[in-house]
Amino acid sequence: MIEARWLFGVEPSQIEVVVHPQSIIHSMVQFEDSSVMAQLGQPDMRMPIQYAFSYPVRLKSDIKPLNFFEVQDLTFEKPDIEKFPNLTFAYEAIKTGGNMPCILNAANEVAVALFFEGTDWVFANEQSYRENAAESNVCAITVPERLSAYRCGNKSDSFGVLRVS
Repeated sequence: MIEARWLFGVEPSQIEVVVHPQSIIHSMVQFEDSSVMAQLGQPDMRMPIQYAFSYPVRLKSDIKPLNFFEVQDLTFEKPDIEKFPNLTFAYEAIKTGGNMPCILNAANEVAVALFFEGTDWVFANEQSYRENAAESNVCAITVPERLSAYRCGNKSDSFGVLRVS
């Protein structure tokens, strides 16, 4: 949703998040006349990312074409903020502006690393975001030292700081 805000110049109130469990529809846009255009494909983000980088050119891909006869359902749900707590932060970040989207993205990268490590990533993400939200002119987040790929500097305590300019 942060990308939609900046790439298409829309206000946060114009962005609606829809959960699509099958991951066949990668994006949808509703126009003033109420018609909807959607980008559909295999549940694989390589294609939408490739298109974003190659636009307006369509490059050949090794991704299996979508077979509509194999697609059983296309279902949609309202997002559950308990399941998707980052949505609240994303709305806050785009409303606040400045470097807040950068701070949220960095906190999310750390949360993903913690998730794969099997630790409490939801709390860590909220804690990183909240601790650094007050200083929106600097993109800095506190991260556990053990996540060396995200650590900067040589502090001896249990936390490091990731700074993105």
